[in-house]
Parts: sequence; C-alpha cells; structure tokens
Amino acid sequence: MRYFIACNEDKKSKEVFLKIKNFLKDYDSFIFTEENPEIVISIGGDGRFLKIIRKFLPIIEQVGFVGISTGKLGYLCDYKSEEVDDFLHSFVSKTPFYDGRNLIKMKIGKDEDYFLNECRIEKIFRTLEMEVLINDEYFENYSGNGLIFSSPTGSTAYCRSLNGPIINFHQNGFLMGEIAPIVNSVSNSLNSFLLLSDKDKVTLKGDFSMCSIGGDHFNFIVTKQKIEEIEISLSDKRVVLAHYKKFDFYEKLKNSFIKRS
Repeated sequence: MRYFIACNEDKKSKEVFLKIKNFLKDYDSFIFTEENPEIVISIGGDGRFLKIIRKFLPIIEQVGFVGISTGKLGYLCDYKSEEVDDFLHSFVSKTPFYDGRNLIKMKIGKDEDYFLNECRIEKIFRTLEMEVLINDEYFENYSGNGLIFSSPTGSTAYCRSLNGPIINFHQNGFLMGEIAPIVNSVSNSLNSFLLLSDKDKVTLKGDFSMCSIGGDHFNFIVTKQKIEEIEISLSDKRVVLAHYKKFDFYEKLKNSFIKRS
C-alpha cells in the first residue's frame, strides 16, 4: 500500500510521525510516497486534516484519509495520539471502511474550488450587500458581514459557532447561514440557516471587492480582480475518510461536544 503522512511541526506530532514511519519500515508492502498515495495519515488537528485535503484535491477521490489527533478536539480524527499503537495494528491488518463526504463547490467565473467543511464570503469592516438567487430565481437581498455555506461535515465547525444546526453527514445537502446580518425595516433577509438540497444552486450577485473569500484554512482578499457573481452548490466530488475502527456519528458528536459528568 502506498501511504503518505502529513504532520504538524510540534514535538508530539513529530514523535507520532516517527513512530509510524519506523514501525512501517518492517512492512515491505507499505511504501511511503507523496506520489498518488492510497492512504494519507494526518497527524495534528482538524486544521492539518483540512490543509492536507486541499493538497490532494486533484486526486481527491482516489485517496483515503485518516487522522490522528495530537491537539485538543480533533473532530475529524479517529485516533488520539495515545492510541497510535491501536491504529498501527489495524492499519497493517484490516481493510478500512470508506466513508465519502461531499464537498462544497464554489465557482467564480471559470474557476472552481472545493471545501470539506465550509466556504465563506465576508466583508469585515464594511457592510456586504448582495442579491441571493436559488436555482436562478430571486430569493432575497442580504446585508451584513457575509454568508457561510457548510456541508453536513462542516456543520459542527464555524457553522455551529453561529448557532447553526448540526446535520448528520448522511444527509445529502448543505447549509446557507448569515454572518451578523443587518435586520431592520429597511434591510430584512431570512436571518436564519437554510438547509438546501444536493440539487440546489445558490448564486450571489454584488460587488465583492475587498471581500475575504475561502474556507477550510484557505482564503484570499479580492483586490484587483472584479468579482460580481459567485455560485455555490454541493459537489459530486467526495473526500473519502478511511475508518480502521467502528465509527458512529452520534457517539462522535457526544464525545466531542457534550460535557461528561
């Protein structure tokens, strides 16, 4: 099996990296390579996981991803750093269960980008005004800091901090939410999260100069280019998570977000 390891630079992450690398040296069938790996092991936290997914976007559906958390939450990671021995035993002896997660697609002109958790369009220091269309039909005029579009996987990330709903990743749709909307008698939008289907397309029209556009630890500021229209939808492209042990959505949710007594 061809595998690659993406690792944070802190001491604990490097120790886990070396332990995995040294262990797998004794297995001739496991080849460490950055060229077309079958499995990518992410060591760190959710930030590291999201960054390495972006690295392999061109071949995203040919790669399985598994995470080992050396940080705090590690929601996207199946293993904690102290469980690395369990992971290694399973890695060399078991066939993983593959779990596909749809990506959010953002289209600007001819350019397309993809996000596992969410993408955002924001203007922090000035009001962002735009027209929102759903399936090419007018829906609303929005004024505020910006909009967030989240996949079911990303509904537990920034979306949750905005009091958005948590969506089971088996639900094939995506969320649209407002970030600090202006709601008064003059400017009034939905002011709520909206769950869209996997067939829906959202089109944003406006002046996006000096906006921050991006997500999943990647963004750019619109400066010289003129952007007046952005399309958001749920892509057919999927990130494939490789589970080497039992994975249960509600158990993961409980362990990650509900304080135990």
